[in-house]
Amino acid sequence: MSQVSELKGATRYIPLVVEALRAMEGAGKASAVRSWIAERLTTEGIEIPNTVLGSGESKFTNDIRWARMYLVNAGLLETRQASKYGFWKLTPMGWEAPLDADTVQQIYEASAKKGKAAATDDQDAPVDSTEQTALVGIDSWDSDLQKILIKRPDKGFERLCAYIMAQSGVEATVTGKSGDGGVDGEGLLPIGGFDLVKIRVAWQCKRYADGSIPPKEIRDFRGAIHGRAEYGIFFATTVFSQSAMAEAQRSGAIQIQLVDLKGLIAMMGKEGIGVIADANDPTLRTVDHELFDEYLNPKGHAPSGQGEIFKPPQAPQP
Repeated sequence: MSQVSELKGATRYIPLVVEALRAMEGAGKASAVRSWIAERLTTEGIEIPNTVLGSGESKFTNDIRWARMYLVNAGLLETRQASKYGFWKLTPMGWEAPLDADTVQQIYEASAKKGKAAATDDQDAPVDSTEQTALVGIDSWDSDLQKILIKRPDKGFERLCAYIMAQSGVEATVTGKSGDGGVDGEGLLPIGGFDLVKIRVAWQCKRYADGSIPPKEIRDFRGAIHGRAEYGIFFATTVFSQSAMAEAQRSGAIQIQLVDLKGLIAMMGKEGIGVIADANDPTLRTVDHELFDEYLNPKGHAPSGQGEIFKPPQAPQP
């Protein structure tokens, strides 16, 4: 890291992406690369920034995606078509290239000169500021899903979260009224077989356009569910501050599971909630807009102020 300490913006992650993939024997999932880089930075005592872009994605994640794009354009990483969605792979050049500051600058310039017209992986080079836009054109389904989650009304987001909880086995109820202490939904979660043991869970849904959620929001939500639920879940369309994450897992208090925008998108992609996998290639996905028309723009459902129940999916009959 010291060799490229003078690099700024997304370029600082170029050597780290290559190092991560070399450590993974040349290929790995995008999420694994991000985790490797985050662990490396933490080990070196470098704080991971909490800055959130206008799109709702963390700048840290987006910078790494830009670094990947630079490496693709310079020929050090395989294109999406060659390596498939969400899977990053070094080319022979990527294995051999030095990672000094001069080489990194050359890698960046290979993209800066191409602009938008050369290939599907190309984008204009981003500026190093909080106004940086999210990189599009690589992970199309999750970019599409991200826009849907951020732009829909609060009530639609609450209904979607209840639907997700129902898919996990909870008979979920949307509280459906204001002044309910910050609790947007609640239900019973079965533990183990036969549904003999259930714990009461409650959740809150915050549709933020930007910024990070502070610990006060977690404390307020915990206070709202005290005596009402044994476990809490906090859904958000942004990120949580480091102090909020620490507060959520504070020893001796009701534990709060935090689900940020990135985690929510990953969960929906994995479970096929609002996302349809290609029959011939499960790694290729598209957004199921019909589901969002139903669950984010409800018609003919319980009016505001009344609870609405979402039942878990029925097991197939033998």
